[in-house]
Amino acid sequence: MTITALIDGGGTKTRVRFLNNADQSLIAEVVTGPSNLGLGADVCWQQIRDAVDLAGLSMPAKCVAGMAGSEYRQQRAEFLAQSPCQTVLVSDRDAGLFGAHHGKPGGCLTIGTGVAFAWIDHQGNLGRRGGFGFVLGDQGGGAWLGWRVLQELVCLSDCNQLDRFHHRLIATLGIGETANHWMHFANGAGPRDFAGLARAVVDSEHDVPLAAEILTEGLHWLCR
Repeated sequence: MTITALIDGGGTKTRVRFLNNADQSLIAEVVTGPSNLGLGADVCWQQIRDAVDLAGLSMPAKCVAGMAGSEYRQQRAEFLAQSPCQTVLVSDRDAGLFGAHHGKPGGCLTIGTGVAFAWIDHQGNLGRRGGFGFVLGDQGGGAWLGWRVLQELVCLSDCNQLDRFHHRLIATLGIGETANHWMHFANGAGPRDFAGLARAVVDSEHDVPLAAEILTEGLHWLCR
């Protein structure tokens, strides 16, 4: 049996679907850890190998990967150089665009750990915006939401302005009750860790004004 692996790699998780080339039937679908190319080609291929092992399969004959961080030229080249099989690599942004519109005119805003936007116009021209990573971009994405809530909470704590609504949100974050706890978390955190706080912000939208304000700010960034 000849197998193709379809890989959706992001800053928080990697989803791999294995297809039987003979009839395009789905053999297995597995989710592993993050495979943003900014983490390095070795890390990304390890996540794919882990998915192959979890599915109980041998390495596919072909991999088609839409991965975050594919704009990093060096890591992109290293990823392709390390490929144990025929591999097609595009950005997760472009993969989402073509998956949504099948090559026809349209746009696709990809929001996960990070944020990226791509579109095809009626002349067939491809445009892109965003996708600069957590340090320089990704405003409105999951990692940004987690970063913003800690930034605001640290400031409020420093000014002794935390109220009962803030404490309600703090309890749902699960990383400690004080600024020292949050600083300790942030100093060792990456995009995936910050993105892990986003759900608490979203779930608190109707109960905690600060959460609603951060989500509104994120929406403004996404609509720019």
